[in-house]
Amino acid sequence: MRYWVSAYEDYRRIESEIQRLVWYHFRRHGIEIPFPSRNVYLHEARAAEGAESPAKRLERALRGIDLFRPLSDDELRAAVGRFRPLHYSGGERIIEEGAPGDSFFLIDNGEVQVSKKMGGFPRELARLMEGQFFGEMALLTGEPRAATVVAASDVDLFVLDKNGFQDIIAANPEIAVDMSSILAERREALSQAQGDVTHRFDTPGNNPAELKARILDRIRRYFGV
Repeated sequence: MRYWVSAYEDYRRIESEIQRLVWYHFRRHGIEIPFPSRNVYLHEARAAEGAESPAKRLERALRGIDLFRPLSDDELRAAVGRFRPLHYSGGERIIEEGAPGDSFFLIDNGEVQVSKKMGGFPRELARLMEGQFFGEMALLTGEPRAATVVAASDVDLFVLDKNGFQDIIAANPEIAVDMSSILAERREALSQAQGDVTHRFDTPGNNPAELKARILDRIRRYFGV
């Protein structure tokens, strides 16, 4: 990897920042850096007595999200087992507006900044924190990312992708019907809040029922159910 700096006196700081970002990127993708003659063993510390495990914390958070309300207890626990943890350092871009994606993110700790290009310039729309989520449309329909999300601080996430959700929705296709209703309601509420009545799934004159039908059709085609 090659990079250039405009001021020589900054090179150590920039080099350190690049190495930090590379390390986090490798860690997320399970790539081990082969440091010479060094073996480091990491052991997960036992949770303090009475402390909630990550799986229990995730399950509790999902039960409070309307999108996962249609799942039975068994389906919800199956979904919990398919999430994986990810860590992003402050300033790292998690998703980018317009990019393809198929993952849903739940914030376990930290804060992210959500922005969208308006008039050719990025505009901050929201700050999301622990227990909040993003990426539901990409998970269920494969729709390109509608906004850019950047870690505003060090942030721990739980992520679920299409492959992890495929067998759950295939075993119970009726989940798609309920989820399409919830997504339609969320999309309509977001459009009204932003004063934007046009979006990807409907056109002027369409009603909520038509929007739901469009989303349901896309979910079914996306998952092949």
